[in-house]
Amino acid sequence: MKLSTQKISKISALLTLVLILGIIENYFPPIIPLFPTLKLGLSNVIITCSIVIAGLFPTFIIVILKCFVLSLFTGNLSSLMYSLPAGILSLLISFLLLKTGLFSFPAVSAASAGIHNSVQIFVACVVMQSAVPLLYLPYLISLGMLTGVFTGFICFYLLKKLPDKFGGFKSRFNTEEGKAMKGKK
Repeated sequence: MKLSTQKISKISALLTLVLILGIIENYFPPIIPLFPTLKLGLSNVIITCSIVIAGLFPTFIIVILKCFVLSLFTGNLSSLMYSLPAGILSLLISFLLLKTGLFSFPAVSAASAGIHNSVQIFVACVVMQSAVPLLYLPYLISLGMLTGVFTGFICFYLLKKLPDKFGGFKSRFNTEEGKAMKGKK
């Protein structure tokens, strides 16, 4: 896959935004102290937008770099074993759901958040060799999907406001692809 200079610039800008939001969000206290790993997922807004703007492969690169760089920046290298598989699987689910055109951005983002939390809990079960982390699963999925809906709305409105030359889809709303992106047929 040959990348043009313009596409590399877009990917770099998206990666920069993802990293900045990820670092900032890492300094916020937990939304609910009982669940210290629960975050708003602000960088996931850019990840979901990136699927539309840049496509699957560039977004895949962004997700992998996000996982590695944020684990280095935060000094928590063990988080990589949780974030990498969860990020990759939730990206693939998001891409497939968006590709069908049947789901809105909030629905896609909620599903992605649910998958992300499920994979992280599964990895925790494997690492701890215990089923105890499964006790958190219903709460994390519920709360994660709630924050996913929130980030999905932000993503939708962000893409709606972006100029078409950067990847917004305002002019595409009247096409079949644009209607599919909105979740309407």
